[in-house]
Amino acid sequence: MSFPAHLTRYKEHFYYQARVPVDLKVYFKSAFIKKSLRTTNLNDAKNLLVAMEYKVCRAFTALRTGMLSSDLVGLVVEDIHYP
Repeated sequence: MSFPAHLTRYKEHFYYQARVPVDLKVYFKSAFIKKSLRTTNLNDAKNLLVAMEYKVCRAFTALRTGMLSSDLVGLVVEDIHYP
């Protein structure tokens, strides 16, 4: 069974997984963002995936503006990168 882009499954649970863009790697400790969607249901995972995609895209845009203080950068990265 194939899943939508950025949706992976491990031990029955679904995860959001995406590569960090090259220009933003300086803000992240790893090259990938992997975060549990905390569900085993595929339909729920697809809905949560859309919300996570929006959140990550918004965070990447905010980081690219260069207008965030270092404290805000840390909060943005922590919000999308860590559980």
